[in-house]
Amino acid sequence: MKDLFIDYNTGGFLTPSISLNATKGECEIRGESSTYNAIEFYRPVMEWLHAYMQEVGRPLHFRFCLTYLDTPSIEIMTTLLEALKTYENNGGQVDITWYYAREFLSIAEPLEDFIASLNLKVNFIPFVLI
Repeated sequence: MKDLFIDYNTGGFLTPSISLNATKGECEIRGESSTYNAIEFYRPVMEWLHAYMQEVGRPLHFRFCLTYLDTPSIEIMTTLLEALKTYENNGGQVDITWYYAREFLSIAEPLEDFIASLNLKVNFIPFVLI
C-alpha cells in the first residue's frame, strides 16, 4: 500500500498538509482547513484510511494539529473519527492525539462532545502559537 501526502495550500482556500504513512501507521493532518469542497478534498484520505483498515490492519497513530476548521471540515473530521472508532471496535488499534492552539480553543470544542459520544479516547494537548 502506498503512502499519501497532500501538501498544504494557501490559495483562495486553506487546506492542511496531510501525511499518511502505510508502513508505520503514522498519520498527520496539520494546518488550516477551509476548503471549497471538503468532501472532495478529503476523499483520498478516507479512501486511504479504508484501504489501510482492510489491507494492512496494523495500529494507527493519528495526529491532528489544526488551527482552523470550517463547518464542512468539521463534518469530515467527524466522519474520519467515526471510521477510526469502527476500526477500533473491529479490533484495530488506534492512538489519537489532537493538538490545539490555546488561542483557538474553539476549534477543538465542537468535536469534544462528538468524540465523547463515540467513546473514543483522544489525547488533547494544548500548545501556544508563536
